[in-house]
Amino acid sequence: MPNEIKLEISDLCIKAEAYLESKLETDLMNATILAEEAYEKSMNTNYEEGIAKCSLLFGMLKYKTKDFSDANEYFESCLTICNKNHYLDIHTKVLQQLGDLRLEVNDFESALEYYLNCLKISNQEKEIILLRIGFIYKELEQYNIAIEYFEEVVDLSISKEVSYSLSKAYSYLAECYINEGGVKEAGMFIKKAINTAIENSDDFDFGYAYMVYAKYHFLTGELKESIAFFEKSIYKFTSLKMLPNLLETMTEYGIMLYESDQYEAAEQILTEASNLLLKERSLKAELKVYLYLAKIHERNKQYDRALSYFKRFNDIKTVNDETWKNIKVKNIINKYEYLRTDIKVKELTNINENLVVLSKLGREITSTLKQNEIIEKINKSIFQLIKCDSFGVGFINKGNVLDYTIYNNNNESKKLTYNFDNKDNHLANLLQKTEGSIDNDILTISPSTQVLDYSVIGMGKINSVMSSPLIFENEAIGLIDVHSYYENTYAENDLEILKILSAYITIAFNNCNKSQTLIDTNRKLKELTEKDGLTKVYNRYSLNTNASKIIQRAKKYKKPYSVVMIDVDFFKEYNDNYGHLAGDQCLIAVSNVLNKICAKEKSFIYRYGGDEFLVIIMNKEPSEAKEIAERMRKGIVEMDIEHHFSKCADVVTLTIGVVTLVKKMDDYIKIFAIADNALYIAKNSGRNNVNHIIHEE
Repeated sequence: MPNEIKLEISDLCIKAEAYLESKLETDLMNATILAEEAYEKSMNTNYEEGIAKCSLLFGMLKYKTKDFSDANEYFESCLTICNKNHYLDIHTKVLQQLGDLRLEVNDFESALEYYLNCLKISNQEKEIILLRIGFIYKELEQYNIAIEYFEEVVDLSISKEVSYSLSKAYSYLAECYINEGGVKEAGMFIKKAINTAIENSDDFDFGYAYMVYAKYHFLTGELKESIAFFEKSIYKFTSLKMLPNLLETMTEYGIMLYESDQYEAAEQILTEASNLLLKERSLKAELKVYLYLAKIHERNKQYDRALSYFKRFNDIKTVNDETWKNIKVKNIINKYEYLRTDIKVKELTNINENLVVLSKLGREITSTLKQNEIIEKINKSIFQLIKCDSFGVGFINKGNVLDYTIYNNNNESKKLTYNFDNKDNHLANLLQKTEGSIDNDILTISPSTQVLDYSVIGMGKINSVMSSPLIFENEAIGLIDVHSYYENTYAENDLEILKILSAYITIAFNNCNKSQTLIDTNRKLKELTEKDGLTKVYNRYSLNTNASKIIQRAKKYKKPYSVVMIDVDFFKEYNDNYGHLAGDQCLIAVSNVLNKICAKEKSFIYRYGGDEFLVIIMNKEPSEAKEIAERMRKGIVEMDIEHHFSKCADVVTLTIGVVTLVKKMDDYIKIFAIADNALYIAKNSGRNNVNHIIHEE
């Protein structure tokens, strides 16, 4: 073949590759036109090297537009030609491209194989290939191996006086040490990464280094600095229009906010990342974004939205479109806790269905004044609501005896009576547990204390029992429980359903028993709805319902108002070691002290979460608000409740965050978030202290 034809084809390919470096659609079209012209000339002259070059170019074009299936076909075609003809330069490039393609879809095993083959035939751009290999081991959490590769990249780059991969290698090294908890090493390498980016004036390296620096600051507990560097990284990648890296940074930012309990901010960032996924597909980012959004909405009990995100997540796992079929993608999603999502989707679907059934049942049983109709309606629905083989409902009569009826799913029932004067027996324990209880191995309970006979209507051995007391006017007036033949049947979501049902039953039976005082009864039950059953202070529902009104009322006073966020230090450890009954008594004691101080100061107190309380102080100067919070903290210390499992004292203590609103805001959600941040800072300062913020914006 004439050399001028070869040169012409080569020149067309070089120009096409140059256009490929651009992000403009017009340049990609120009690259396609030139590659097609080169391919036509190569085919007409049977010039195999030209065909190989053009196949490589077509693959790169398809890869650029994320058409991975077609890209793979072109690259494989090019590789076949190179294997026969030993076109070293093309062979090296196509192996690297195939490795990059597999890396893009998380097929790490195949990517590693292509990169290693690339190193076998050529040392061209060795440091780039080694960087990719190290990246794979980093993603697989094999940090020691990854570190070895990145250190080799550093040595090669310095010896060859090339800096293209140097800043990235330093950033990756810092990431590895962050994940290994090597604070000193991580700090050293991330500073080198930023200095190298400065020397190279490389905005991309800046963006990535800033993201890693943000992770470093989170590791060292410097949340404010972490947020600042995440924002810098987002700014860099936004200005560069580097959507994949912007997406990665936003995803990691959202996860960091979630891990630091800033759920509202995490939801906002991850939602933005979710919107970005409509423009830029990333398997890794999609899995993380949808998983954490699902967790946030599940935590907020927004089950419809949680389910939607879990389903999106699950769809990605099982995706079967041609793109993923034609390339054998090996998803390694196990390491992100993703194996349980099928179960989670089914679980949340059941919750949604159960809430619909429960709402309907609640309306039905509270609208009748006949006890037999109430039981009949419960019997029709409970087996659909909760996995059980039988259930029981009982009420305590004036003789301190439980009139209890057990029902099975064959419409059989039997009435029983139990005396529970003996406080050590199983029934007495069930009635004391105001939050309800789950026992997934009932057979381990001693026969002498297990007074409820779950097999009285001809059934087999019951293994799992879940119960909820029926509470009225602060007293247990009875209970409802459900029973299963199988061990480990019940979970917390099931208990939530049963607790809601028990509230409906309490209302329904009291409507029957006291229909003449129905209005007064419902008023008291409304109070039960608004107050926490354990501590008797107002609950989160009441706070969300009345917060806006209270804030508006507080703004009318001349002096500022303050929001106080209170956390019982290391309460989980207290529960785990002293038991849940002792934990309940501890919370009651704490709430009593806080409530007494709040009553004196005409402040509002709410149980905000498991071991968290929120107080709104009105018409007090900043110094007064801080003094009130300090009194709360000292009051709990002075109770001298033993807590040898605390990491900050030998007694139960409080950590308190206070925000005083000098310029009075309306948005109570933002106000609570500022108070929560004040609490977070107090926790990071050693706990058992008060952190006070004066907000003037």
